Amino acid sequence: MRKIKDFIISHRDLMLFICIVFMIFLRFVFCGFSYAYQGDDYIQYHNYPSSQSYIKLIKQEGLFSSRPLAIILDLYIFAPFWDNMILAVLLISVLYGASAMLFYKVFRRFFGTGVFFVVFYSLLPLCFEGTYWISASSRIVSGLFFTAVSLFALVKFADGGCAALAALFVIFQLLSFAVYEQIFILSFLICIIFAVIFALQKNKRAYITLASLSNAAIYFVFTLVFGSDGALSKRIDIVSPFTKYFWSTQLEYASRQIGAAFIKGGTLTLVKGFYRGIKLIFSEKNFLYLIAAIALSAALLFLIKRSENTAFGTEIKPVFTVLIALMLAIAPAAAFIFIGNTWFSLRGTVPSMVGASLLFDLILRLIIKNKRIVSSCITAVFALIFIIAGASETYDYHQSYKKDTAAINALAKLSETAGNVRIGIINLNSTHLSDQNYLYHEHITGVTESEWALRGAIIATTGSEIKPSIVPLDVLNFPFYHGWNESIKRIDGFDRLYFWDEKAETLYPLYTEKTSDDGENFVYELYFPSGELCATVTHENGYGYITLAQN
Repeated sequence: MRKIKDFIISHRDLMLFICIVFMIFLRFVFCGFSYAYQGDDYIQYHNYPSSQSYIKLIKQEGLFSSRPLAIILDLYIFAPFWDNMILAVLLISVLYGASAMLFYKVFRRFFGTGVFFVVFYSLLPLCFEGTYWISASSRIVSGLFFTAVSLFALVKFADGGCAALAALFVIFQLLSFAVYEQIFILSFLICIIFAVIFALQKNKRAYITLASLSNAAIYFVFTLVFGSDGALSKRIDIVSPFTKYFWSTQLEYASRQIGAAFIKGGTLTLVKGFYRGIKLIFSEKNFLYLIAAIALSAALLFLIKRSENTAFGTEIKPVFTVLIALMLAIAPAAAFIFIGNTWFSLRGTVPSMVGASLLFDLILRLIIKNKRIVSSCITAVFALIFIIAGASETYDYHQSYKKDTAAINALAKLSETAGNVRIGIINLNSTHLSDQNYLYHEHITGVTESEWALRGAIIATTGSEIKPSIVPLDVLNFPFYHGWNESIKRIDGFDRLYFWDEKAETLYPLYTEKTSDDGENFVYELYFPSGELCATVTHENGYGYITLAQN
């Protein structure tokens, strides 16, 4: 027993890495050893890999226009896990845990960072969308891992390491640039920060950071040359800060979204998530999950208590640590302020966690100071809280997936005999959940959220292309169309209409009767075959409204 204890203490960082990976992955298996497929998963990991020619697919869709490495990872690393995607989630957990430890080891030396950084970075419930959902985590977590490896190699090379470390830094930084735009910003900024640190230390090996410029050039030239054509060739429109529109509209519009994601999203996924997590553990009688969470938190406490004393300010003063942390937290999200038609989702918060975790770890250490036992207990308690809150996120993903699957199967059967027609599905809503921690943008929405995602899921289920165009008509969105999507969802543009009964998991055909039309505005009443009124659809001044009958 003594030898085991000595081994654990002497290999503390390895044990901490294993503990963190188990903590990360535990949250993802609250509902069992299975993955809840979401959104684009069906397209990216089933339909795209089923393409006969990857080169033709990439060119046709313009998949090298941005994030060129992402499609390579999709096709060759993650898609092979399609039938057992939980194994891909396990791989993501390992990569995420590894990135946490690599950042921690570098930050511990320069900023005196503690293990709270690792816990906050790895387990914060706000980051669930970007670390569980494979369509997002395959890019974000992989990018964070590449960034962490490049930073670790850079520091080791600057300390007098071999030339292979310099090559490792250059290669992995280039990989981080090519997988996600926010990671590009984070990786480039981290390199600049440490270039300044090394320069101030008069470290002659700081010159290697100039490779960031050539890496950036390689990325931009590659995407310009190989991604100029295709459906996704123009994914980003930049709004100039030198325009009136930027200051009058864009800045506020983007800032509201970013603030909602971080502040409201962070609060609700943690506070409400923890409350619901406790309730779900008992209602689902998943006491094994609670036992495992407590055991891992206790193991974490054991490892922290026996760690070396990491008093802050080992190389960088706290005031400069705050500035660096703020830059790393703000920059990846602030980029969205300059993007037209801003759509900042919860997954967009994950790249900012490197800086946010560094900042909150520093705050904890400034408050607790050298009271290591108190700091260790606080860290372990937060880990337990985060894990419990994470259970509610996983549960919601699985509930959404179950509802998705029922709708997909019914629509797949319908598509077999429907022919080349346009079909509208009343009451096929973007979210299937009556309650969740935070409904924001596409956070835990179904494939029913868009025609594109729904079609991809049906194709993945049937194994072949489908003839009908099936459009979900969400009665929870009021209005259900306006402006840009009017031509897609106007009720008079469908050949057939059905009502989706989510409880009965059944499609009911509908027939329509126009009750009013003045040339610009009109009203339709939709009836079941029995003659019972289903809904009233009103088109008024370019807006569409669905009102379900009170049956």
